[in-house]
Amino acid sequence: MYKLKNLHCLIRPLITKLCISHIRNFIPIGFYIFCCHIFISTKIYSNGFMNHNSRIYSCTCNRQRLKDLAGVYDGHCQQHPPPADSVCARRVAVDDGVFGFEDLLQGHFQQHLKTEVGDFILRRKDGLFAYQLAVVVDDIAQGITHIIRGSDLLDSSPRQCQLFDLLNYPRPVFGHLPVIVNQQGQKLSKQTFATPIDDSQASANMALVLDRLGHTLPSELQQASCAEQLGWACQHWQRNQLPHGLNMPETHG
Repeated sequence: MYKLKNLHCLIRPLITKLCISHIRNFIPIGFYIFCCHIFISTKIYSNGFMNHNSRIYSCTCNRQRLKDLAGVYDGHCQQHPPPADSVCARRVAVDDGVFGFEDLLQGHFQQHLKTEVGDFILRRKDGLFAYQLAVVVDDIAQGITHIIRGSDLLDSSPRQCQLFDLLNYPRPVFGHLPVIVNQQGQKLSKQTFATPIDDSQASANMALVLDRLGHTLPSELQQASCAEQLGWACQHWQRNQLPHGLNMPETHG
C-alpha cells in the first residue's frame, strides 16, 4: 500500500524551496500547500483504494434526488451505472454493519452506515475531494492520533472510521465536546447570526471558555494574559470536569 509518510517527506523540502524562491513574491504559500494537498489526496485516492476498486463507483444523482432520499443514499448508481462519459461524483460502498467507538467525552457511539448514511461521496463532480476523505488524508499526513472537536461532527466519525479502515491506517481516538447553542437549539455561528467574539477582550474570552469547560480560573488570573491562563489550564486540566452531553445553552448560570 502507498506510504503517505514517504510522499510527505518528499513534498516538505519542495515546499521549503518554493517558499524561499523568488516565486513567493507572486504566489501565496497557501497555494503551494493547497496544491500539495491535492497531490497527496490524489495519491491516496488512487493507490489507497487500489484494493477496493469494486467498492468505488460513479454517481450522477442530482441534488433534488438526494434531497428526496432524506440523507440516506440508496445505492442507485451502483445498481444502475451511469454512462462512462458522464460527469460523475465517486462514491464508496460502505460496509453493511455497525461502526462503533468509545468517545472520550460522549461514551460509546455507533452508527449503521448502510441504513443511516448510505454510500458516501469521496470525490465530487467538480473533481474536488469531498470533506470526509479530505480530513482523513489531513489526519494521516500529520500523524494525528487524537481528534478533539465539537459534537456537531460526531455523526461524521463512523464514515471517517470506515475510510481509515479501508486505507489500512489506525483509527484516531475521538473526543467530542458539547457545542454552545442558542434558544432554538442551533450552534452559534455566522449562519445563525450569533454575536461575533470581541477580539479586543482576549483574556475575558479565554476565561469564559475555560469556565464553560468546567475549569474556572482563580480570580487573580481572570485578567491575566492568555498564555498565563492557558498555562494554568494545562496544569489543572481534568477530563472529568468537562461538561457532558451534545450541547449546552448560550446563557450560563
